[in-house]
Amino acid sequence: MVYVLIAFLVGATASALVMAARERRRSMRLAAEIDRLEAHAAVLERRDGETGLWNSRHFVDALTQEIERSRTYNRPVALALASVDGLEEAGDDAEQILRALGSSIGGSVRALDVACRVGSAEFGVIMAETDSRSASVAAERVLRAMARVRSPTGLQPQASVGIASCPAHADGFDELVERAGSALRSARRAVRREEARAGTVTVSMAVWDDGDE
Repeated sequence: MVYVLIAFLVGATASALVMAARERRRSMRLAAEIDRLEAHAAVLERRDGETGLWNSRHFVDALTQEIERSRTYNRPVALALASVDGLEEAGDDAEQILRALGSSIGGSVRALDVACRVGSAEFGVIMAETDSRSASVAAERVLRAMARVRSPTGLQPQASVGIASCPAHADGFDELVERAGSALRSARRAVRREEARAGTVTVSMAVWDDGDE
């Protein structure tokens, strides 16, 4: 009788251990799934729903981080700010154009770059380990990609890009954004002059210099 009882207790203990192990594995799978969903939700919070690019919140965090890295390791970081004029004329097609612009910009930058939507029709591309000369080459690819975007009715938005880099042109976040913005305004003026003279839609790029202040 004692042996039967011992065998029963051993069996019950073994069953309990098996069940506990299964429950532990199940809990671990659930925890991993929760972590995955939370990580996915965190990414979605930083994505712009209309273009698929990173949003302005991510732009601020990413650019701040890259500027700090630039200061720490004495490596350049460039910022390209782009804008699109003419979306107000697109009407119902504006949403489709924004999606196409997001795909075009995202597909024309390096994996290292961070492409963001920073305004209603403004975009920013953060380029780590890149000076203004190399950023100009990269921005040309972005401009060409943007220039290929058309609305269903054939409308082509006007695209402009302004570039500044750290530490060559700026020491901090605000100064870098302001100087890239100044270059962008110069590029937009050039686009408007070109359109007025030739009657065609065009694109323009400018790199910040002292004359933009």
